[in-house]
Amino acid sequence: MCTSLALPTPDGTTLFGRTLDLDTHFNEAPTLTSRRYPFRFADCYPLTHHYALLGMATLMDGPTASGYPLYAEAMNEKGLCMAGLRFQDNAVYAPRPQVGHVNLAPWELIPYLLGTCATVAEARAALADIWVVDKPFSETVGTAPLHWHVADADPSHGGLIVEVTAEGMKLYEDGYPDGVGVLTNDPPYPDQLSALRACKACRGDTSDLPGDDSSLARFTRAACLRKWVIEDSLSPQTVGEDIGEAGEASPQTQFFRILAAVSPMAGAVMTPEGRCHRTIYTCCMDTAAGAYLYHTEADPTLRRISFSARDLNGEVPFIPNTDRISHPY
Repeated sequence: MCTSLALPTPDGTTLFGRTLDLDTHFNEAPTLTSRRYPFRFADCYPLTHHYALLGMATLMDGPTASGYPLYAEAMNEKGLCMAGLRFQDNAVYAPRPQVGHVNLAPWELIPYLLGTCATVAEARAALADIWVVDKPFSETVGTAPLHWHVADADPSHGGLIVEVTAEGMKLYEDGYPDGVGVLTNDPPYPDQLSALRACKACRGDTSDLPGDDSSLARFTRAACLRKWVIEDSLSPQTVGEDIGEAGEASPQTQFFRILAAVSPMAGAVMTPEGRCHRTIYTCCMDTAAGAYLYHTEADPTLRRISFSARDLNGEVPFIPNTDRISHPY
């Protein structure tokens, strides 16, 4: 259970982020991977020089490298963002590599695309050559069933949803300005859109807004809230105001509020094994500032890390110090 969100701001940039909903932590930490860290892939040529990446990852030892950053989501120094969300019932990867393609395992897709692409258009072009292979990271870390949400710093470029099913790779455009800017889990993205269109809330009847923690309910709720936030930012009362002044909520605050509305509370969702499935962290990538903001289930204090004042030419991924900002609400 996760929800990703791309929100255009009044100044023409993009905020992108997600909730990470699990029943356990995975040794996650905000991680910056510099340009010269060699991303080695199982069935593809390595990236020895690439764009720097910043996002939430776990550093793990695997067959291609020690301390390899496995990113749940990240942005690169050009403002291209990408998040992988669980797609348990529908993800189907190829059983073996295919000649003539760029063969990548699911966990290699984020570093490859963010390492080589600066925009959604470049990512779309790169995906035309990619073949996603069912290859686990290691003997102890299996292949995660995922689909992906992609956006860049310019909202007018729209977004991209990437799904790999039994029918092959599907790319869905999340156009601008009429896209929904949201992704959750199963079912496939077209079915999520169908559920949204069937909901009266997207046409103004808020009494029909679903309130449960199912994937379709979270998708509909986040898409409607996003739509209303954008409409409010364009209203005559709001246009021309200094957002953040005179009591107005900043775009970042609105972003975290939307995701808070789709975050399962501890104890509300239980796994078949009796474990508590909840939001363990929420993040927002500010593409204008090159900054990653996040807070965790244990600490609502908002923390910030950015590319600025960092050595982006190093060779080892590292966990940078974070700046404490405030409570996000």
